[in-house]
Amino acid sequence: MLTEAIDYFSNGGEDSKLKVSDVIFYDERHDEANYTGHDTFMSSLMSVDLKPGGFYTEQQLHEVLQSLTDSGMFDKVDLEYRVNLDQSLVITIFYTENTWRSADSFRCINVGVTPPQTEQNPDEARPCLLPPSVHEEVVEMLRDEGKDGMSGRLICKIKDKVEKWYHNEGYVAAQVVNISDLHTKEVVCEVVEGDITRLVLIDVNNNNDYVNELPFEWKKLCNKVEIGNVYNNKESKKVLRNLMSLGLFSNIEVDSRSDEMNQGGVVVEIKLCFNEDDDYVNTTDTNFVYGCSSLMNIVKSTFSGFFS
Repeated sequence: MLTEAIDYFSNGGEDSKLKVSDVIFYDERHDEANYTGHDTFMSSLMSVDLKPGGFYTEQQLHEVLQSLTDSGMFDKVDLEYRVNLDQSLVITIFYTENTWRSADSFRCINVGVTPPQTEQNPDEARPCLLPPSVHEEVVEMLRDEGKDGMSGRLICKIKDKVEKWYHNEGYVAAQVVNISDLHTKEVVCEVVEGDITRLVLIDVNNNNDYVNELPFEWKKLCNKVEIGNVYNNKESKKVLRNLMSLGLFSNIEVDSRSDEMNQGGVVVEIKLCFNEDDDYVNTTDTNFVYGCSSLMNIVKSTFSGFFS
């Protein structure tokens, strides 16, 4: 059916775009149609954000259908169109979701930072941070919504629930990378929580050079944002507030990014702008740190190996 739609583009050239006035999602298994123009589950699987009012090329329609086909969530999926009088298109996506056997238990594992192409044994995985309360909520979902078989839509809902807890708690780099064992009675959710693999301190005053020596006992000041711990955005904000309370800096920026050298890892970069007229800049006296009641043990830095 998509071939017919593509033929409709031919008069306008390869890069021509046509307006899509409506998008309909038709569930053939349950004989139900969604006329709202949006389906969170379907949209999450599309490589192109197909929505009413948008303009799309021939290639983009191909990509929509291909991404849905390749997702593995459907036994059958097709795309048809109808031309309105104003020459806009009404797109209908027909689909039949794949289903797997029902499950009655759930396990979340932390696959951590692993080298590419390395498969980790679930039984050897580290415990994850997900609390028992969320485990129980997922098991309840399996029993209520998956009693007649587990659908792709339910799998995505489980993924969203797990990631939502992590992100709400400040673990913004966490992501569900796989949901496995779908042919057993136990669903296994594999999570990369966002381990800190590099900690970089930058001296803004010194041409953004690495900081090799600090005028206070950094190790005593911070112990949550350290290499090997899971990156937490809330903790990094505490680092910023408590470092600023020292009065040594005019500005501090705490940024995080994916570690391209360590799949699943996070690089934490802290940019320090010292007060140039502060007496502490050139001192090595660290005793004042312990008298600051506002300071919290948040970040511990092991500089060895990171400032070359």
